[in-house]
Amino acid sequence: MTSKESSAARLGILAALPEELAPLSERAQPMAPVWGVPLWNGPAPGLCLALAGVGKVAAAQATSALLAQGVAGVLVVGTAGAVSRDLNIGDRVHARGARQVDLAVRAGRETETHSAWRKHWLGLCPGKEGLILSGDRPVMSTWARRKLRRAFSGTLVADMEVAAVGAVCARAGVPYAAFKIVTDRAGAGSQAEFQAHFARLASVPAESLLTACPDSGPPGAGFPFGFPAGSGLISG
Repeated sequence: MTSKESSAARLGILAALPEELAPLSERAQPMAPVWGVPLWNGPAPGLCLALAGVGKVAAAQATSALLAQGVAGVLVVGTAGAVSRDLNIGDRVHARGARQVDLAVRAGRETETHSAWRKHWLGLCPGKEGLILSGDRPVMSTWARRKLRRAFSGTLVADMEVAAVGAVCARAGVPYAAFKIVTDRAGAGSQAEFQAHFARLASVPAESLLTACPDSGPPGAGFPFGFPAGSGLISG
């Protein structure tokens, strides 16, 4: 990776699964993997993509790989299961924050997303605002879903990555935002629902970013999650 490429990689975009990142990665240039994490440069100036794999450890490693490329913020795209009753399959959820639900200690398990970025993303792809609950196991029983509903309030989705991304970003002092689309009703039958709906829905969050990507210009120029060139400050 050249110094020019490194300076252009100002904003990281991360997904767990290839289908979730495909609208962007198919238009980007592959880079050398970092710590085994697949990376791409593009598809717009100032963007660096990472394919994390499933789970909090994989997500933390991929976030660290993006930070090693010099990104100053991270966006997470992908799918999730509906925990709260107000959600249906196909609903779009922009994260107010993320909670690691299977960590015994309190320190570092709660993070908040960048509010201006969340508002930008809501403008690009309207949906609900909610909380992402991340664990190392998917929510696949009625008992597990009810337990989360009792512990948290509001619009809730379950995933296996975002809380780890938030924790790494918080330690590094950089902002993050996340947008998930519901593929299943987390609980009994969720695996079958996920398999039935994933292929159709997985790309929606990444596609919302593709529509905002300028074809040329300095890093972040014209991109609603970008940074004023040379300032190191978050736009918006």
